[in-house]
Amino acid sequence: MTQEEFSKLENPEKTLEEINNEIKLNRIQELCDITEHYHPGFKFKRLFENMKKKLRIDEKIQNELNLEYNPYLIPGKLNEEITPKFNELSEEVQNDEKFQRIFKCSYHKIIISFFSLILNLRKNKQEFNIIFRFFGHDKSDIEEFIFEFNCFCDCLHPRYRGDFGYEKVKFDTEKEKYKIDLETSEFTAIIYRGENEENEKVFFETLDHPDYNELEEHRENIEEFYSDTKDNENISPTKSYKDIYLSFMDKLHLNSSFVILDDYSYFKNHDNKHGKLFLIDPYDLDTLQIFFDSQLDIYPEKIDIIDVNTRKKLDLNYTNDKFIVNVDPYKAICDPLYFVKKIEECINNRKTELIKNIEKEIPIIPTTKDFDFQNELNKLPSDIYLQMTVLPLLNNAISMCEMIRPQDPISFIATFMLNNKDYSRKIDNIIKELPKREKEEIKIVPDDEDYFEEEEEEKEEEDNEEKNENEKEEVKQEVTDSKKNSKNVTKTSFKKN
Repeated sequence: MTQEEFSKLENPEKTLEEINNEIKLNRIQELCDITEHYHPGFKFKRLFENMKKKLRIDEKIQNELNLEYNPYLIPGKLNEEITPKFNELSEEVQNDEKFQRIFKCSYHKIIISFFSLILNLRKNKQEFNIIFRFFGHDKSDIEEFIFEFNCFCDCLHPRYRGDFGYEKVKFDTEKEKYKIDLETSEFTAIIYRGENEENEKVFFETLDHPDYNELEEHRENIEEFYSDTKDNENISPTKSYKDIYLSFMDKLHLNSSFVILDDYSYFKNHDNKHGKLFLIDPYDLDTLQIFFDSQLDIYPEKIDIIDVNTRKKLDLNYTNDKFIVNVDPYKAICDPLYFVKKIEECINNRKTELIKNIEKEIPIIPTTKDFDFQNELNKLPSDIYLQMTVLPLLNNAISMCEMIRPQDPISFIATFMLNNKDYSRKIDNIIKELPKREKEEIKIVPDDEDYFEEEEEEKEEEDNEEKNENEKEEVKQEVTDSKKNSKNVTKTSFKKN
């Protein structure tokens, strides 16, 4: 029996939503009191107070927005705090009034280190996309979060509009398309998990879903829920990993930000397994996908990392600090450059992995002690070396790319060549014969016989030219010698006379 069900038995007159809100309030109250005297977390009081200090809104901004500081995250009575919800506020409500709602109790909703990461990436002129993942949040929480992020992009955020000595941030709306319009839901999606790839479903351009209490009943026929809704009647699910991955990539080409609502209900009802679906392409050398999440040491299956090429789940140890970052909440709150440092660490780890993979691909052939294979390769002409190693497979990759016409041809060719490494057999066949004739001059003949015919013709022409030049020089030399002899003869004869 869950805590909600038990509370329902105690208070049958209250709705489930009211019971959940009371549980949340009590839980937060317990967390706030846990570091007080005679409580088990008293030794962490200094760390907790430091976190609260970093999360507090600047006093000047508090005064401008008429905010009142309260040591608890959700002060006052519950009904006064949650009603009306953020998504129920009228359109006439001004931004400052909405920020009063967001910065309740004078605490930041989005931590400063996240904004510092965006500013750092923009400063370094680094191209990047952002996907916001919500796990068990209702639509009001999502709208509250996206509103603050959009204000940050529009230079309307109280901390980033150039007031009180803070930096002024303004995005170029034509080039930097990071704002998200939740009214159109164009760049949103909701994911429904399943036991295997066939049962995975993603609905794009919507965040609507059945009530969490009724979701398990509708899961098998979830398409009916969207077909019965007027706003979502044309929405159909995307199922295969490859199609889901490519659909996300297409959306991110149109807009640099995206919102995903993950399937918290499935995760909760399956022993905290099959949480957030994370599709990556390890062969994509141009893009590094990084998923930031917390509590991965407690819930190691909170994220399912799937390779879209093999459709297999990747080990968390392999992806850790490379594609996945287990966020330390204390450091993320207290260190404004936390995410910047983590991205640099992921990039360095990814580079190290690629270098190791390249070293593995270099053939190490056991031969005699005096034989240096690399030295022999260095002796080859560039065109012969490339024709022997790279060009056969590269030509096939280009031909395949021309037939399929992928959206990202560079990544396609790179992936094709990495997945089809049989071209190394050509080298292996040549190397097998090398020990037999190590004392002889090594000659590697390419497949194209016309190559040597042309080369021989060029050599013959060069030899003929050299012969003609030599003959001309000999003739000139004979002429000069004959002239000298004739002069000497006339001189001697003149003297005699």
